[in-house]
Amino acid sequence: MPRPLQVFLCHASQDKPEVWKLHRYLKTRGVKPWLDVEDLLPGEDWEVEIPKALFASDIILVCLSKNSVNKEGYVQKE
Repeated sequence: MPRPLQVFLCHASQDKPEVWKLHRYLKTRGVKPWLDVEDLLPGEDWEVEIPKALFASDIILVCLSKNSVNKEGYVQKE
């Protein structure tokens, strides 16, 4: 059986409720989505773990919104 497609969900924190819906939908379709609140463990350094997750992903899905394009921060770096 092939491994599930790994998808990194890049988003603004203000969009988390909608991104959670997308995360749940992708999981029901056999995809392995990476979402910070789900996959970052307590005490892990997000500045290390997020780049690792990006490089391990097959797809990076950028969730653009008014929140993400008007915000400076990690979304632009990802």
